[in-house]
This record gives sequence, C-alpha cells and structure tokens, in this order.
Amino acid sequence: MAPAILLCLVAAVQVCLTRTAHLTPWKGGGFGMFSTNDDGLTRSIGVRIHGPEGNRLASIPGSLARDAYHAELLPSEGRLSELGRELAAIERAKGADIHKVHIAVWRMDYEPEKLTPHPELVREVIVHLDAPAQRQ
Repeated sequence: MAPAILLCLVAAVQVCLTRTAHLTPWKGGGFGMFSTNDDGLTRSIGVRIHGPEGNRLASIPGSLARDAYHAELLPSEGRLSELGRELAAIERAKGADIHKVHIAVWRMDYEPEKLTPHPELVREVIVHLDAPAQRQ
C-alpha cells in the first residue's frame, strides 16, 4: 500500500506545482508529460538590465547556465530573483552600474486550430538592487 500512497503523493505535489509555481508538467514526476509540449525546451529566459544609461538586453553567462535552466523549469519568484542578483553581481564586477534586473520566462504556445506559435509569459520578476558600495 505504501508505494501506491507515495505515487499518489508525488502526483499531487507535481500537479500542485504546475498550477501554482509554473513547474513544467514534464518535471516533478512527469505525470503531465503526455498532456502538453511544455517540456522545458520550449521555454526561454529574457533578461533586461536597467542602469543610468538606459536598459539593455543581457545574455546569461555560461557560469549561470545551469541556474537559468532550472529557473526555466520551475520559475519561482525566489529562483528568478536569485538569478537576477547573481547576474547583477557579475555585471557589476565588470564595472556596470545597475539599478534593476528584469527577468521573464516565456514558453511557446500554439493556437488550437491553426497551430500558429506565439510566446506566452510564464512568470516575470523585477529585481531592484541597492546602490553598489563606493570604491575607495
């Protein structure tokens, strides 16, 4: 009886996370993998960095690729905020003056009748940063 209860518990947690935390249905037990094409590979992260000279698009450096992939699969506010802070730290180490980082996770969705693709926002977070310490 214990394996059946455990399996039902895993399924319930996975369904809950897909509805509340935007977990891709293919992860967390994979019970929704046959119901959608949202497998994580159709998701992408867009990053915009804001500073005194305006805002610009930024790419995820290789050192944060694994964190970005996990954020695409389960884009919780905490995970995206941490990714934004880590990205800001890297940019500031290069000398950039950054006030905030805007991170958005998108997935590809398709119109039911014509299967026309269109991006759909999964979750976005704006990380407001403290002013960097003055260098002596």
